[in-house]
Amino acid sequence: MLQQNDLILIEEQEQKTIFHATCLRCQTATMVIVSGNQTGIVSIGIATDLDREEVKSKFFGNNINADEVIDVHELILNHNKRLVDLAKSI
Repeated sequence: MLQQNDLILIEEQEQKTIFHATCLRCQTATMVIVSGNQTGIVSIGIATDLDREEVKSKFFGNNINADEVIDVHELILNHNKRLVDLAKSI
């Protein structure tokens, strides 16, 4: 059972909208993608373990900037370990 105030608008573009919804009855969370074009409308639901607050923080939080991407790239290049070992050491 979903009601309109149970939906969080995550992203809205010209032909695509993404929502997060949580069922009041079973507490199952879903990411819903609705996309439309000249031939019709398609919707896809993807089960998620993110709750309403996590969705807000993940999608509306700080964006990664170019300097952070370069820093991670350099860290990986300058490290002699496997990527898995590098991740464990951080």
